[in-house]
Amino acid sequence: MNVDYNDFMEKLSDEASAGNMTFEKIAVSIHNSWLEKDITHSVYFRQFEDLSFDQRLDNILAALRMQEVIEKTGKFMLISEPDLKSRMLADAKKEFSDYIADEHLLEVLAESEHNGWMKARTDANWIQGNRSDYHKMHNCIIPYRELDKDILAKNDQKEKNKDRDTIRRYTSMLEGSGFTITFLKK
Repeated sequence: MNVDYNDFMEKLSDEASAGNMTFEKIAVSIHNSWLEKDITHSVYFRQFEDLSFDQRLDNILAALRMQEVIEKTGKFMLISEPDLKSRMLADAKKEFSDYIADEHLLEVLAESEHNGWMKARTDANWIQGNRSDYHKMHNCIIPYRELDKDILAKNDQKEKNKDRDTIRRYTSMLEGSGFTITFLKK
């Protein structure tokens, strides 16, 4: 009754919106994984269903970014589990985990994850500065190579390790989402 029918039907048939809804299951998993980091001072520290539209969109964009990062390997791709089964393809989560065990390959993907996150934030009008979710400021809106610039020990690189850990958790984030990783067919 309170909906513009034409606008509603256009949004309903918009493939991008449908794709975003598909990736929402992964987005929930990504957000739950982030909640485990216990960053209680953030406005994002609440259950997925309690997030604002923009906050949910951040997680959906992270899910879409996961697809891009996985495909950046040139060896793997993200696929729905029904599609995997119907096309009789092999699940390659273990092989992906083996792939990212190589520190150099992991670093390439971590940089790609960071750059995608940074682009999503700047597209949403975030700026570089002392972190304030309210003011849309974040200290990590800088190139990956500038993160933890003077810290040589990888274990001590707090900011870069966030991106590395995100990549390492891809396979666990996909559990129960209806998606998995398979080999990229050329």
